[in-house]
Amino acid sequence: MILRRALGGYEILIENGSFRTAPTDYPIGEPAAGITIIQTSRMIPLRLVDVVRSHFDPLGFESTRAFGRKLACAALATFFEAERKPRK
Repeated sequence: MILRRALGGYEILIENGSFRTAPTDYPIGEPAAGITIIQTSRMIPLRLVDVVRSHFDPLGFESTRAFGRKLACAALATFFEAERKPRK
């Protein structure tokens, strides 16, 4: 559920270009025993995927899985950063 919210917010940042200055990583604790893969069915418009792919993988070397992980980590990092800030 958090990833869904994070990707929704990150999609807005991709559209307005501010994702370039957003956090791209966050501290990750020890993974829960037995959980190694996370899948999501979140759809992002192809034009936005092209924008963010050119930022995170400009040479096109990353696999789809590696690119998806970078995108998800950046979205979560941005989400957690926003949650940490006090609300007005």
